[in-house]
Amino acid sequence: MVDADATMKDTGDQLDPEKILYQGLTLLGWDPARLRRRKSAETNVDQYRGMYGVNPCVVAQLCRDLQTTSIADARVKPGDMDLNKVHWAVHFLYRYPTEIERESTWKKCANTIRDSCWFYIAKIRALKIMKIVWPTNENHLFADDIWVMTVDGTHLLTFEPGDSDIPKDPSYFSFKHHAAGFNYEVGICLFESRCIWLSGPHKAGEFNDAKMFREGGLKKKLEQTGKKAIGDDGYRGFPNQVSTANSLDSDNVREFKVRARQRHETYNGKLKQFAVLSERFRCKNNPNDKLTAQAKLQMCFEAVAVLVQYKMEMGSPLFDI
Repeated sequence: MVDADATMKDTGDQLDPEKILYQGLTLLGWDPARLRRRKSAETNVDQYRGMYGVNPCVVAQLCRDLQTTSIADARVKPGDMDLNKVHWAVHFLYRYPTEIERESTWKKCANTIRDSCWFYIAKIRALKIMKIVWPTNENHLFADDIWVMTVDGTHLLTFEPGDSDIPKDPSYFSFKHHAAGFNYEVGICLFESRCIWLSGPHKAGEFNDAKMFREGGLKKKLEQTGKKAIGDDGYRGFPNQVSTANSLDSDNVREFKVRARQRHETYNGKLKQFAVLSERFRCKNNPNDKLTAQAKLQMCFEAVAVLVQYKMEMGSPLFDI
């Protein structure tokens, strides 16, 4: 049984998924003897996934990568890796507890938990360079296919950031939530279970899907590669870069576009399973804080995108079109 207060010193031993499973559950208060008595190991995995949003093997691989990556912002020295705090960060992203709830759960002071969570969220987010990657010219999807991805914006609900004299700043207004929010542009590869493009967060009242596409860099990227995306009606103004529903499409093409957009919505659903993205984001701009609410939301969104990428690579892929 794993000591729930132990930090991770032996990379090869402590990163066994079964030990991570038990450590993650005992950290939350499960009785070790009860976990061992369960006839089905899958029950423990379900409990773990229900609290952290990922399987133990994902956390194991994540920690390996954090210790071995050449990305300086993501690297954690093996002797400095604290598996408990990794669990705190992943639990925060998935369940999005309040500070009072976190303090009650982890039995540590609020400042320690807060600082540790943001430390590891930043480390996970930094793996974006490795996980959210635009395919190279040698990649098979650049060979013959003109369509390489789907693109869509997803709105995130927030409080008013508090950096304006206006009680309700219209530049943040999200038409989907009828409240303050941000818009994030997401691009998904058509041929692999992989996110290959992220742009945001953009103020929802100022950036609709078309403006994000035009000013966020994806339009230029597609022009440079000579490829096209599949999108919804929000991208009708860019026929040379984005294919939308068209009455002239054959039945097969129409069905392909529908399934591509449905697949993209499935990916968005995987993101929104993490409560930090599906619930109202609580951070506000604070002059005493180095990070703005927008910067913190970006950290959380991209950290979740990295975790979802691990999940898709390790047993939960998107369906084939």
